[in-house]
Amino acid sequence: MDFRTCPACQASVLEDDVQECPFCGASMSGKPQPKKPAPQKASGPAPSKPAAADAAPKPAAPATPAARRPSGPAIRPPDENAEDPFEVDTSAVRRAIKLSPKPTKTRTYEVVCRMCETPGYIQPSDAGKDVHCCNPDCIVPVFKAPRPQVTEEIKAPEKNLKPLYIGGGLAALLAIGGGVWYAMQPPPVVDRTDDVVAVHKDEERLKGLIAKDNAAVTKVERLLDSPEAVRTEAVARIKDRVRDRNISRARAHQIAAEIYASAGQLDEANGQFQDLRRVRDGAAPFFQIQPLVETAWLQRRTGKTEEANQSLTEALARAKDLPKSVRRTQDAVASLAAALVALGRQEEALQLIQVEQDTDARGRASTLWKGTTESKTFNFDAMARSPWHVVMPEPLRMSVVETLVGRGEVETALAFAATGNDASSQAACRAAWAGQLPSLQKGQAVSTLNAALASAKFSPAEQTRLWAALAAGYLEMGDKVSAQSALDRALTLLDGLQVPGPMPLPTKRQILDGRGRPFGGLADPTANQTASLAAADVALVQNRLGQRDAAKANLAKALDFAQATTPSPVATQAAVDECQQSGQLVRRELASQLGVKGDDSKFEASFNNYRRQCNVLDQLADTRLATQAEILRAAAMEGMLPEVWGLVRDRLQNGNARVAEPYFETTLPGMLIAAASVEGQSTLVSEIKAAAGSRQFETDPIDQLEVRTSALIAAGKLAEAADVLKAAYLKDLAKKQPDRVDRVGLRMSSRVQSRQSPAEALKFIKSLHDANLKEEALLLLGGYAIQHGKGPELWRLTADDRDLNGMEALSLYRGLVFGAEPENTASATAAATPVN
Repeated sequence: MDFRTCPACQASVLEDDVQECPFCGASMSGKPQPKKPAPQKASGPAPSKPAAADAAPKPAAPATPAARRPSGPAIRPPDENAEDPFEVDTSAVRRAIKLSPKPTKTRTYEVVCRMCETPGYIQPSDAGKDVHCCNPDCIVPVFKAPRPQVTEEIKAPEKNLKPLYIGGGLAALLAIGGGVWYAMQPPPVVDRTDDVVAVHKDEERLKGLIAKDNAAVTKVERLLDSPEAVRTEAVARIKDRVRDRNISRARAHQIAAEIYASAGQLDEANGQFQDLRRVRDGAAPFFQIQPLVETAWLQRRTGKTEEANQSLTEALARAKDLPKSVRRTQDAVASLAAALVALGRQEEALQLIQVEQDTDARGRASTLWKGTTESKTFNFDAMARSPWHVVMPEPLRMSVVETLVGRGEVETALAFAATGNDASSQAACRAAWAGQLPSLQKGQAVSTLNAALASAKFSPAEQTRLWAALAAGYLEMGDKVSAQSALDRALTLLDGLQVPGPMPLPTKRQILDGRGRPFGGLADPTANQTASLAAADVALVQNRLGQRDAAKANLAKALDFAQATTPSPVATQAAVDECQQSGQLVRRELASQLGVKGDDSKFEASFNNYRRQCNVLDQLADTRLATQAEILRAAAMEGMLPEVWGLVRDRLQNGNARVAEPYFETTLPGMLIAAASVEGQSTLVSEIKAAAGSRQFETDPIDQLEVRTSALIAAGKLAEAADVLKAAYLKDLAKKQPDRVDRVGLRMSSRVQSRQSPAEALKFIKSLHDANLKEEALLLLGGYAIQHGKGPELWRLTADDRDLNGMEALSLYRGLVFGAEPENTASATAAATPVN
């Protein structure tokens, strides 16, 4: 049976004979209700117009010859007061307040629809008004919201409280009088000579404690005398610091989730992750990657492989369109790729690396950070000084390898190193693999390396890098005996390598024929590149062992191997200049070598191709020069200033274009001057400036920053070093090169924590200006303190330190928890074994 429908509110009306809608009052026929008659005006004569107005002439109508009057009856303008027979009165629907399906901060009053019984919510002030049901299928959506019923409270008859007041006043007077009398009595004499008082060892810090409190204090400190106790206490305080004000809510939940996952508390980690997902204050999706990865590692350790894969799949979905200006996105990608490899999803990891690979300062800084935290050394400065980190062909791939080693996936990491784009990259990744072994396996590292060498065929140059990296790792652990033994193996291999002569510039025809071929048509340089880096690795380790002369000789050998990879930059630049300045001469010589006529129209295309190929070779030579400069810069920062300048001077003064190196086109001379000036070597400064002559050379401000802060920290002037870093962050330098400035800041804070007490290190970090730098430095301090048995001391300094905000405290807890994490079974420490 069909019911009549109101044309205004679309409600179904059961009665057939009604004229008005019982819900909204509109006419059921579609016509509006008759309007009430307008009120009559007061009777009386109409006011007369002024005479001047009556006398005013009417304006003449403009002449419009084309306009004609219609022949039919005149069309009257519509009467505004006339009723429209088709008008529908929808005012009830229009003014009805739409119900909210869920309560909000303002809509707290619940109203239930009379027709469909769907609950909705309005503001309490809208009670009694027309409302619209939130159910779109409701047949009668408009109704009047009921007003809340207010019931008056029945007041009890007032009691006479006067007697109570009088009694209370008398009792108070008696109590005061008794107190005064007791205070005037002399104190009793008690003999306590036989009492035994437990005195805590730290009398100065616990001065003023009474005997009964000493037992409790002793118990608390005994609980915090181990890394596990500090770890437990740090985890217990996470939720309090997450709720701190004026912090990044997304970042806080991210760190909290990572801490819980590292502590093995999966439910708490999931809770923080869900809170992170609900954050709406600009939280980027990449914030969720690291917590998901940490959760996946925990799930894998507990045998939940399927859940671990689901976590990684979710993380992979958030690793798209990542910001390229933030280092932490590169950190997250490295973590995700490593976890994917560990769970057998290598192809997805390789695709991720291909998309996100960054070979610039951001990628290199990320590799150092991941290597520092995953190896649990928490010494960023030591990681930056590692020989295998001087030149990183593929930083992200190397970071994945080091992360896998840190997670106990040693064999998987070595296999993944073979995925490098070329032999030079593969050798660098394998060197990073070997260099991380001593900090994780200690005595077992030698056996692991021997097993790797026996199972695969590596070139002598690559084996040299592996043993040199192992020696550097042992040296960082303080084991000079094992370091020297590994270095001897590297020296034996390096001595067997033949140093080729410098690569000459090819002929013009050879240059032209190399267009479009790998390496610009030159011979494959990867073998000599690996040998050059191997010699540099050995030289850096020898220098740290105090073998300066031998280090200088191998440093020169590294430069010699590099000269065999491409022609000299001097020669390639001369070829480029010749095309621009003597084009006709080049055309004749090229035509003669090709056996064609120089006036042939097709020959001009060959000349243009030759010119482009000269630029390609010049770029390759510049890359070689930059690599040499990085090697020499690393050696100079290690204290080999005179030796480095001697090598630079010899190649600057060499008249042979095949040997000459234009070092003044790099920032290396400026760095040498800055370092020599700080160390007071005025003679060396004068010699470098004299060699430069009229040539202009650039000084890298980052080099100046590192040299100056290093000297201040070495002199114990920590406050001045912090001021210098602050000035760098306040200038445009940090905006243009943030990752390089952060790298210097992290190196300096790590240097302080390794040389000073936890109290001094904490003071230095607090004085840092940049918030992100301060948080990361606190993370490293926490982990370093735990690893070196100073965790309880640092905890006593920071447990009640309200100067640390929520983000800083959480970062510190992250380091304390991660540093105290149990060692992976795959990297368990074994008894020390001698190097064979």
